[in-house]
Amino acid sequence: ADLEAAKAKTQSLEAELAKSGSSQQSLLESVAKYESEAAETAARLAQAEKARSQVEEQMKSELKEQMEVVDELKRLQAQFQAEAEAADKAHGADDKKLKSELA
Repeated sequence: ADLEAAKAKTQSLEAELAKSGSSQQSLLESVAKYESEAAETAARLAQAEKARSQVEEQMKSELKEQMEVVDELKRLQAQFQAEAEAADKAHGADDKKLKSELA
């Protein structure tokens, strides 16, 4: 009877061990799956960061070009204004000269 009880206990323990091994294998498979997904996510994140960096550099470059155009327009506006003022002064001097000649 003790031998039969020992055999039954052994079989029960073997079944429990097999079940435990199966659960452990399932856990290992789940861990491997999540590690793979994490690696894929990290790769996508790195790719997105690289694209963001490229867009940022392109925007900085375009902004620099636009600021150069603005600076050139300001310079031309100042030059035009100075030339217009000089022309007004010359015109005013011509008017005075003409008036004095007519008087």
